[in-house]
Amino acid sequence: MALPLFSYHFYLAVSRFFVSFVYCLMLQTLLVFTNNKQTFSLQCLYLQTLTVMARILEHYEDLPLPNKKVYDLVQEHTGGSVKAFAEMIGVSQQVLDRIFKIDTRSGKFPSVSDKIKEGIQCRFGYDESWYFSKNVEMDIQNNSNDIPSAYKTYLLPMSAMGGSLTGFTSSAMLKDCEAIISPIENVDFAISIYGDSMAPEYPSGSRVLIKKINPNIFIDWGKTYVLDTPNGVIIKEVHECKDKPGYIRCHSINPDPKFSDFDVSLSEVYGIYRVLMCLSAK
Repeated sequence: MALPLFSYHFYLAVSRFFVSFVYCLMLQTLLVFTNNKQTFSLQCLYLQTLTVMARILEHYEDLPLPNKKVYDLVQEHTGGSVKAFAEMIGVSQQVLDRIFKIDTRSGKFPSVSDKIKEGIQCRFGYDESWYFSKNVEMDIQNNSNDIPSAYKTYLLPMSAMGGSLTGFTSSAMLKDCEAIISPIENVDFAISIYGDSMAPEYPSGSRVLIKKINPNIFIDWGKTYVLDTPNGVIIKEVHECKDKPGYIRCHSINPDPKFSDFDVSLSEVYGIYRVLMCLSAK
């Protein structure tokens, strides 16, 4: 049986809220006996913080998934302090706080701004795909029928070579593939990485989750793709080849000179797959 999709951080936040509430009552008791103005000021500030967090908790299940992901990150790294997390990622508290509140004009939660995304990527390394990946935790003892189909994918019995166009592999049939659980939805396939040309971002032995694209419509230059070619399956950063129409330039992340760039004709590419996520080697 699958665990609930909402994050365990929500339960953690609720626990912290009740602990904070008890602490607030203790402060109130202290105020009664001491009549200390400084204690009163601290209590008011704490009550304001609790009120804000209570409102966020009240609407947690209504938050869009990207907003929930940011909220969970706030809970994990600053114990729920929006101000501290905002400072951590280099945005104002107001900018961060507004994504947790319903906009009175539109009646909806604001989208996570580019500034917040840039700050989170710089601090934690999470890219765009992270905001739409659900934390699906499955009991490996359960029957595979309990796993939502959107989170099932297949590990192709071939490796993405890390250096050159070698290692020809024939088409893989799904019946010969290992079914695995993906942490993100609607992935076409998973494939193992072999070689060091894409290290350290894609180390040898890791697995990448991929989805096929139509290169005739759009290629996001500079992103990482898996290319299915007559000479093998490779994983590279794909760049525009301006001096050779009909070609793409394959670039390795590893700066070692032996992993030099090379060009591939699009007419010789059977399929191009966008790399959505890298799963670390076990």
